[in-house]
Amino acid sequence: MAGDRIVSVAGEQVGKWHDLVAIINAHPDKEITIEFERGNRLQALTVTPQRDPQTGIGLIGIWPQTKMFALFPSLRLGITHAVSFLQFIAASIMQMLTGKAAPDVVGPVGIIRIVGEVAKTGVVNLLSLAAIISLNLGFLNLLPFPALDGSRLMFLILEGVRGRPVDPQKESFVHFVGFTILIFSMIIIAYRDLMRLNIFF
Repeated sequence: MAGDRIVSVAGEQVGKWHDLVAIINAHPDKEITIEFERGNRLQALTVTPQRDPQTGIGLIGIWPQTKMFALFPSLRLGITHAVSFLQFIAASIMQMLTGKAAPDVVGPVGIIRIVGEVAKTGVVNLLSLAAIISLNLGFLNLLPFPALDGSRLMFLILEGVRGRPVDPQKESFVHFVGFTILIFSMIIIAYRDLMRLNIFF
């Protein structure tokens, strides 16, 4: 119910929304116990997260409560929340790379669909989604992958360590290979997004 404060999920203590979501997402079609505070009483119930047919993750249909704060507390909490979410992004990427979690990536087509769905729930949620998308794009752009800004930073660091510039032709070739991989990846992701919309049937 609105106002409940979740204490633990599936036996794990949770203090942040992202931790709560990660645990629920990891238990599709499996019973889990949720402990929560309602008023001054600690209660518990058992739920079975439904498997999302598109992503395969577990969902139970809850949303965090929105609170209003003054300007400076909002800035402080905003920075704290952004750092926490960046850690969540990094952990999610590591889980996908190590095979602990199924790849769950969307492209421009998928983002447009998600934005359309979230826009129906209100301006606050839409602004939150815009912030999340910005953090995702900024984080991914700083990864040391060829053709991204993170790769360019790595070359600058390498030049500083070596004391001389990297051969421009070799650097251009590395970025070209990375750019080609990114383009093909975007095509595949866009195709998957379109398949999820069932526009070919």
